[in-house]
Amino acid sequence: MKTRLNPLEKLKAVFGRRPVAVRPEVGAVVYRKTRGDLKILLLRNKRGAWSVPAGRPLEEETDVEAVLRLVGDQAGPDELKVWQTLGQIGFEPKPGKRKPARLQLFLIQALSVSDQTDGSAVKEAAWLPVREAAEKIDHGELAGMVNLAAAKIKRAQI
Repeated sequence: MKTRLNPLEKLKAVFGRRPVAVRPEVGAVVYRKTRGDLKILLLRNKRGAWSVPAGRPLEEETDVEAVLRLVGDQAGPDELKVWQTLGQIGFEPKPGKRKPARLQLFLIQALSVSDQTDGSAVKEAAWLPVREAAEKIDHGELAGMVNLAAAKIKRAQI
């Protein structure tokens, strides 16, 4: 006689462990064009790691509302235009964190810029050429998304 497994036991059998909830986050590849040159906004945190603006949405926010708030708070662009979603990236839990993260990325154009940053989490903000921005990001999938965004911008002439 074959033993029937409940759904949780089936998942454990397939993946070898209990399924883990994923922490939703949003982020943006923010760009601007200056004298025809495409620049990508990167932020350096207090640990020295470079990344795109990102964070967790508040309960009452949509993903678009959250990403606009986070980019404005962290990097200071005054006027932003959301063009499209770029996709999702998964992040394994950091030491001491219980949940992996799913980062929903958006392509956003900075139409006007101020150089204010949120000093609580951001040590430095920089507008960098695409190649340099992709090289500074440690996470390979995220660097790939920066390159994908640049290709979409050039192809669509946005």
